[in-house]
Amino acid sequence: MARKKKSEINSQLRQRWLGKNQAGQSIFKISVEYQRDPRTIKHHVERALREKEANEARVIVIRDALQNHHARLVSYAERLYNNVDSEDPIFPDLLEDRMYNALKSHLPRSPLWKSLNRLNHLYEKLDELKTRLRAKLQEEIKKDTMLPIEDSVCRGLLEAFLFQVIAWAKGHSGISLKDFKVHTVGDGKSSVEYGNFHLGVVVDSDVNKIRATIKGWERKLAKRLEYDDAKAIFNQLNSLKVKTKEELAVIFERGIVPGSCKYCPI
Repeated sequence: MARKKKSEINSQLRQRWLGKNQAGQSIFKISVEYQRDPRTIKHHVERALREKEANEARVIVIRDALQNHHARLVSYAERLYNNVDSEDPIFPDLLEDRMYNALKSHLPRSPLWKSLNRLNHLYEKLDELKTRLRAKLQEEIKKDTMLPIEDSVCRGLLEAFLFQVIAWAKGHSGISLKDFKVHTVGDGKSSVEYGNFHLGVVVDSDVNKIRATIKGWERKLAKRLEYDDAKAIFNQLNSLKVKTKEELAVIFERGIVPGSCKYCPI
């Protein structure tokens, strides 16, 4: 009578033997149950244990790698949040960071990406507006016959008026005539300041002319089209910032980012 061929010892069978042995069954009893040489059982139980430990170690490595990967994504989302919360465009180094594409791969349908692009576009429009406003103010200040001829006065007022329009557009109070300060330096001359802007040293007789000029300009600045345009841009920026920060807050408050990217460990 032909001998019955024993089944091949595969990983699944080895793990079954290991499970029985770890549950308290002896090598000898397992060998009797499966009609195998005890030495064979012992060899494969030890091999199964090594395989199990290797798999568990691999799981730990992958788990840690996933945790680290998600931690980097969350950290990047926090950096974006802080940048959005500032009054600056999204820094190029943030958008060129490999975590940008990684996060975008994880969340391809998120409205976040359009919002970030829109924010930078609005900042570009604001920069263009400031450039146009600077050129116009510079030309108009030069033509103002009330002002003394000192370049420092014109330069100082140009920066002050530009600052004033942007501050008002943001909803801030800006500076006013109460911030106009005069410091006598002697020899019939005074040092003049308008807020944090130094207008230089002028003859005393020009001080009142400068004060009167500023008073007239303060009334005109709020009526400029550039002021209305800047105000509209800041309103859009503020609204968009709130939505963008909400999207980013969801990411780092969850701590886990759904989806995958090429940097994912699995």
